[in-house]
Amino acid sequence: MNSQLKLDKILNSRKKFTIFSLIYPAISGLYEDVEMLRIDLAEFAYLYGYKDAKRVKADQFLTHCQNLVTEDQLIIVDLPLSIIYSSSQNDLSKIIDFYQKSQTDILAINLEQDIADLVRKITDAGLPVIAYSVNAYPEKEIDFDQLIHNFKDMEAAGASTIILENYSPRYVNEIVSQLTIPVIADVKSKAQGFYAQFSQVFGLKSQQTEHIHQYLNLKDMIKQGIKDCVFDNQ
Repeated sequence: MNSQLKLDKILNSRKKFTIFSLIYPAISGLYEDVEMLRIDLAEFAYLYGYKDAKRVKADQFLTHCQNLVTEDQLIIVDLPLSIIYSSSQNDLSKIIDFYQKSQTDILAINLEQDIADLVRKITDAGLPVIAYSVNAYPEKEIDFDQLIHNFKDMEAAGASTIILENYSPRYVNEIVSQLTIPVIADVKSKAQGFYAQFSQVFGLKSQQTEHIHQYLNLKDMIKQGIKDCVFDNQ
């Protein structure tokens, strides 16, 4: 079964599913109950000290991706912004090259840019695509009509699903009601799937998003573990 068929089977199932981000090879074996994993460009940038994801070079991210490949789950990989900026509708060579070399299953493309036509070309080339949208200013009102217009463009272009990050449950539920493709969100909502960014839900990030539930606080646990180790060995 190819990647697109596997993705469609998960998305069209009636049960709610969870996608986790995958950050370290050593923990890839812990995701027994998870059918899809995502290599999240923004999370990679945060964990490896970049000021933002736009500064991450494609070859650096590609090496990271190749070290994370697992055969047990479908792997989603974010397409680096530098490749999007340097590609055109008539030249998908860099995108296809990245997808093939990453050894992953599905491309995730940031909706920050007007890329509906590019997504259509990518899906026509046979590459499975999902879109993701990050609400950079959750405290501000959203131009909801424009947002829905952008999402419906992605839907028409062939994106299989949309991941929503940093949106309130109210916005997520309204978006779900407006689209026919499945929606995935990082908050409890009516979305068909849940996205759990590892560093958020397990407390590696210094600042937590308001609506996201934290299941562990690894940062504090590691700090305390370091103190205990130093004390025990003095």
